[in-house]
Amino acid sequence: MDLGAVYHVNTIGVFNREIVTKEILMIGSELRLGNSTTPTENPGCGVSVDDSGFYDCDLWGRYATLRRASLLDDFFVADEIGVWTQKNICPLGVAS
Repeated sequence: MDLGAVYHVNTIGVFNREIVTKEILMIGSELRLGNSTTPTENPGCGVSVDDSGFYDCDLWGRYATLRRASLLDDFFVADEIGVWTQKNICPLGVAS
């Protein structure tokens, strides 16, 4: 997800409809946030996403990604992803 600018992200919410079966949920997925358009180059938020809910992600970045940690799984379902940020008061993401 392209946030359009660099932001300090506090929380990322991931939600599914209740009718989705457990087998195709995002069990074992990871949240990543950074400035690279290649998701694996961005740091992880340090949480494992196993179900719908809110996850803390105290990082700076422009691109937020939810991805399977294991490449062996075919697919997963995430119906809605929300990103909560603070206004970027430091455009380069580095305070001096």
